[in-house]
Amino acid sequence: MIAVDIGIPVYNEEKNIENLLEDIRLQTLPTGFKLNKILVISDRSTDKTHELVSNFPNLNKKVKLIIKNIRTGKRKSLELLFRISSADVMVLFDGDIRLEKDTLYNLTRKFANNKNLGLVAGNPIPVMKYNTIGEKASYFSWVLISNIKRYNSNSIYCVHGRIVAMSRKLFKNLKLLRDQGDDQSLYIKCKQKKLKMVYSDKSKVYYNIPIYFSDYLKQRLRFRTTIRQKSQILGKYIVKREFTIKNKFRIVVNSIISHPLYFLYWLFFYLFSNLLYIFLLIKNNRVTETWEISQSTK
Repeated sequence: MIAVDIGIPVYNEEKNIENLLEDIRLQTLPTGFKLNKILVISDRSTDKTHELVSNFPNLNKKVKLIIKNIRTGKRKSLELLFRISSADVMVLFDGDIRLEKDTLYNLTRKFANNKNLGLVAGNPIPVMKYNTIGEKASYFSWVLISNIKRYNSNSIYCVHGRIVAMSRKLFKNLKLLRDQGDDQSLYIKCKQKKLKMVYSDKSKVYYNIPIYFSDYLKQRLRFRTTIRQKSQILGKYIVKREFTIKNKFRIVVNSIISHPLYFLYWLFFYLFSNLLYIFLLIKNNRVTETWEISQSTK
């Protein structure tokens, strides 16, 4: 039997954690796979997350809550998961997502009879609730990434931290790259270990996108930190090899044509957030790994 652990790093996820655990309860695994543990790592949550996880029924005591003493950010939570898990496959979900019916099945089945597979990337899909400007700008970001995936299959742009699965060969005692997103870091580490990565578009999860301008800025600042000093951290050769986008002009043009108004909202927010990032960087010298929460995405 191939043992599977599910890791969920959380911070103040009282609005969704029960929904996610219930979605997991309803999932199935391929023949030959067994769900071992569901490890919820709390980054010192201050809401009712701990209580809801501890009292969640119907998962045969597979759910284990681990509370960190101090808040140190998602990277440290993931590294703790990697240390304590003894499974053959680790599946990572963000705490604010919902799962499609066969998500876990489609994600894990890739590891059957594929000993050199290190990383499987799932397919996160945004949900628009109110059609606000912030939502439209965020949605255009997703349109861009979706088009990039279409022309750059199994690339670094296909990996997103909301939903990934890893073999033990990749995740055990893995140290992620500081100042890089966990998704980019996992992809680079997978390549360094000479393991395969595949993208599973059928492994779908759904997430809320920012409703308000302030929440969009929080996310943009978070993503912007992964760009700073990229060449210095990863090396110019890796950056050129892994981050080069094929058919970039066609991708941008097709995206703009399909959503011209969304593009204008996105462009304004993109430029404004970059200016704000530079201001904060000059003021504070660096951006912390413990992020402000975008409340409207919960």
